[in-house]
Order: sequence, then C-alpha cells, then structure tokens
Amino acid sequence: MIGPIPAGHNLRSVCDRADCVRPHPDHREPITPEELGRVTTNPCALNAQKVECLNGHPLTGELADVYVYPNGGRECRRCRRDYQRTHRGAHGSTDQLDQPEPAGEGVA
Repeated sequence: MIGPIPAGHNLRSVCDRADCVRPHPDHREPITPEELGRVTTNPCALNAQKVECLNGHPLTGELADVYVYPNGGRECRRCRRDYQRTHRGAHGSTDQLDQPEPAGEGVA
C-alpha cells in the first residue's frame, strides 16, 4: 500500500503473520477491525467468532449465560456450574470441615 491509511483502518500483512516485518508496499493492505476479525486465523479471533460453547450452549444473543472476563475472554456459565458440581461431587466438599459436631456425639 502506498499513500495514507484510510480513517478507521489498520494495515494488515497479506501473509497474516503477526511477526511479519516485510516492508514491501504490496504486502500490506488497509482493513477495518471488523474485517480483520473475519479473515484472521489467530486463536483469539477464532474464539471471538464462536456463537456456542463446546456443549452447544449459546454464547451470544438473548439466551446466552456468559461471563466475560476483563481481558475479553468468555466462559459459558452453565458449563462452569456443571464442572464445579462434578468436581465437588467427585472430590468431596470441604464445607463440612468447618461445621461443629452435633451435641451428644462427642468423643467418649
């Protein structure tokens, strides 16, 4: 690309490598952030394009029950709850350790 970068656009390397430093003008093209999200193959962009989790729960729309981390990552809350239930059930809960013994059942 030769000339000014259009407003709202970034330069993208045609080879789609993040570490590309090739200065040749024909090796760069102006692209909007929305277009970049559709054409790139990096893992972050691919995850952002997902509309449902691995178990088929929606990640977008009205029915989505998703926690969005400060860094932009998403986690399906239904899957997280299921994981926690399974994990706690398999390994036992530590909540009972803090409970006092019932009266009358002390050490003899």
